[in-house]
Amino acid sequence: MSDKIRILPNHITNQISDGEVVQRPASIVKELLENSIDAEAKSIQLILQDAGKSLIKVIDDGKGMSIKDARKSFLRYATSKIKTTDDLFRIRTMGFRGQALASIASVCQVEMQTRRKEDEIGISLFIEGNKLKGEEFVQISKGTTITIKNIFYNLPARKKQFNSNQVELRKIMDEFNRLTLAHPNIRFILFHKRNNKLKKYFDFPPASLRNRIVEVLGKKINKEMISVDEQVNSINLKGYFINPSYSNKSLRKQFIFVNNRYIKSSFLSKTVFKAFKGFFTYVNPPSYFLFFFLDPKFIDLNIHPTKNEISFKNEASIYIILYNSIKRALAPFAIKTSSPSPNLVIYANYSPLFNLNEGGSTKKLYEQIQQSKSTNNIDLCFQLYKKYIISTLHSELIIVDQHRAHKRIFYEYFLHNKNSTSQQLQFPISLFFSRIKLNLIKTIKKYLVAMGFSISFYEGRLIVNATPVEMNLHQVNDFFNTFLVKITEDRVDISSYQEILAYSIASSIAIKHGLLLTVKEMNHIIYELFYFCIEPNYTPSGEKVFITLNSNLINTQFHDF
Repeated sequence: MSDKIRILPNHITNQISDGEVVQRPASIVKELLENSIDAEAKSIQLILQDAGKSLIKVIDDGKGMSIKDARKSFLRYATSKIKTTDDLFRIRTMGFRGQALASIASVCQVEMQTRRKEDEIGISLFIEGNKLKGEEFVQISKGTTITIKNIFYNLPARKKQFNSNQVELRKIMDEFNRLTLAHPNIRFILFHKRNNKLKKYFDFPPASLRNRIVEVLGKKINKEMISVDEQVNSINLKGYFINPSYSNKSLRKQFIFVNNRYIKSSFLSKTVFKAFKGFFTYVNPPSYFLFFFLDPKFIDLNIHPTKNEISFKNEASIYIILYNSIKRALAPFAIKTSSPSPNLVIYANYSPLFNLNEGGSTKKLYEQIQQSKSTNNIDLCFQLYKKYIISTLHSELIIVDQHRAHKRIFYEYFLHNKNSTSQQLQFPISLFFSRIKLNLIKTIKKYLVAMGFSISFYEGRLIVNATPVEMNLHQVNDFFNTFLVKITEDRVDISSYQEILAYSIASSIAIKHGLLLTVKEMNHIIYELFYFCIEPNYTPSGEKVFITLNSNLINTQFHDF
């Protein structure tokens, strides 16, 4: 068999988008896994250490390379995918850019071992800073093993820009999951090395697309999946939507693949949202897994260094197929909105932050209000539109958003109270989450215990045995979903988990708009907001909690000067 890798001439390389392939460990993982997929591997193993910062190792059983090709593979614009300019628009494989390995080798210490089935012996190359440090012939199995060590070892300033291991590992998991979803016919295994011990995190065997989605995201969505399969001329659309009535804020998964490559396209995303109009709320946006298959000559995939962004040359046809397919698939479904109304529980001696500073008095909370432990300064309250509390404080009229105020109160309570009171559940609650989410919950278990939760894990499920006394049963699932959405979207470090948990539990248990309150309940909220909250003006997410109208402003409106 002849060698395949060639060096591209300048008139072709000038048309390929340039950019830094190596941005973080996740970008290296993506490139190496894609190379293994292109090599027609049936099984791919990914081994990490320190979230990929010190070690990334990819082992595949693919075709391997000849000794000559292995040596050329680390040269810039070395590729087996492109011969002429026209080939740029007919690429069907993954790793075609011809500079990934060269870019990786320029900032990492690399060892590659590879052998083809027809070769009796393989080769091992050692490269550092894009320089070949050594090579030797080795007896190995068919396939390729690439070991990457010490990313940015020669660029210490770039190394300092890495995030925490938790954040970097999450970014790797994003890339890993996209590729596992795009190629369910391949076995993917992920190991993470900690304290010199190799732990298997995931092992996804070959499966159907539906089963792979369930394996990655959790069993609970299986019965909520709606299939779509459309063929119009040379364009094929396959995939799944999640039933819009399935209320799960922690899902929010939007995956679009073109020819088995994960891509980003504002055009496709807007088309999906438009087709979903009337079937979902902005609280629970659509979740979908869409796979387009079309002739590569109709797309430009190489317009961005990450190869994720895409443009189409026949957008009208794509729009019609996608829009109509969604409408037909979702026709039998409609949004169902029903949730039990929570009760506002008032405790006679409840002072959320009264013991915030042990041995001393609390800080004055609202500069224009004298600190007091009575409600003498609060006049009679009344409710407007079942949404606002109207009252007066020190001759000022205040209008308070009842939900936002209650959220602020509970946020500060759970943020500063390290030992919340628990209530044991008579019947434990069982919640289904993907393995990724369950692992995340395990990392913050101690924070949950401090807030009054008692949890355990059984057969891929989260078992909730106890909750804070302020939480009702129907709020438990909402709390975990809110937390998982927030932690995923914000990409926060572990040091912020306490704040995110406090925010999530406050959002879940705070009274909602539309709930009729008694005068006692309204007075209670006003008292706690202004006398015990350190920052009563805004919610944790920056929303205004109340507005004030003083006598001067009111007199001005009546032209009474």
